[in-house]
Amino acid sequence: FWDSYNVQPSWTYFEAHNGLFRQLPATAHEECGTYDPRKRPWWSWYAAALSGPKDVVILLDVSG
Repeated sequence: FWDSYNVQPSWTYFEAHNGLFRQLPATAHEECGTYDPRKRPWWSWYAAALSGPKDVVILLDVSG
């Protein structure tokens, strides 16, 4: 798909509070069914960041 646009996307990771993990572009991994990001050493920092207040800025460029 990406070759038709002559680009290669960078790696993107998504990890949720319930252990859901998604990686793009998708690749097959042997430990796919057993990987749980909540068991990683940095998870406590990540979970603490999820629970605090957030400031969100949305920028729309309509200059054409």
